[in-house]
Amino acid sequence: MANIIVTTSANKIHVKFGVYASVNIPIEATYRLNNIVYFQLFSNRVVVFVVGQGEWTLDVTGVNGLIVDSVNAVVPTDNEHLYNLLSDL
Repeated sequence: MANIIVTTSANKIHVKFGVYASVNIPIEATYRLNNIVYFQLFSNRVVVFVVGQGEWTLDVTGVNGLIVDSVNAVVPTDNEHLYNLLSDL
């Protein structure tokens, strides 16, 4: 099973949570782009804040957060690339 996969269509972001799906995390979910408040790039992670969901911490290595396999079929090479892919949504 994959890690997180993000795709977009119109003004929505569709997220498949893959191996992170659990009782508290859905298998997949769709969010409106205007509910994404911010993306922040740190030296070892990317933080995303979603209205009603709180903060998600992402990291391409998986050491400091959840791994994102792809954003619109593009595989992030590092956290800065991940941040840029997400910010461009």
